Amino acid sequence: MQDIPKPRRKTAIDAKRGNLFLVPPEDITIIGLDTADGAEHPLFDERVLLPVDEALARNIQIHGVIEPVVIRKNGDDVIEVIDGRQRVRSAR
Repeated sequence: MQDIPKPRRKTAIDAKRGNLFLVPPEDITIIGLDTADGAEHPLFDERVLLPVDEALARNIQIHGVIEPVVIRKNGDDVIEVIDGRQRVRSAR
């Protein structure tokens, strides 16, 4: 008798998965940079308005993002940064 494969459960985030979700930085929303939200939003960080750290950007270009970025899904399509805004900006 042939085994019938079980249907795969839908993942929380549509991205490549290993031990972590591998989400392209362009698909991640940074509150205050990619949105019109300001200081009233709990995920707003005023440092997103500063210039990108070129040393961090070069380091990410060479080594990749080593420390994971913490994200959350907001609705069906929006993925927001909780921790790691500067890493996402530099990775872009």
